[in-house]
Amino acid sequence: MITGAGFGIGRIQWHWLAVAVVLLAAWPLVGDIYTPTLLAIWALFALSLALMWGYAGILSFGHAAYFGLGA
Repeated sequence: MITGAGFGIGRIQWHWLAVAVVLLAAWPLVGDIYTPTLLAIWALFALSLALMWGYAGILSFGHAAYFGLGA
């Protein structure tokens, strides 16, 4: 196990989080307003699939059906 700075389990690398927040805050100035919203929707979809399948071990496509109906 690597025990250097920033390599622990559950340890957040705060500088990357700060960079992501700054980029998301500056995005409406250089891009369209809908891209961060779409990224957030896809991230929630990926997190729900990871929670159901990865941690619980349940393969379910029910949330994918609702996601597809919304499209």
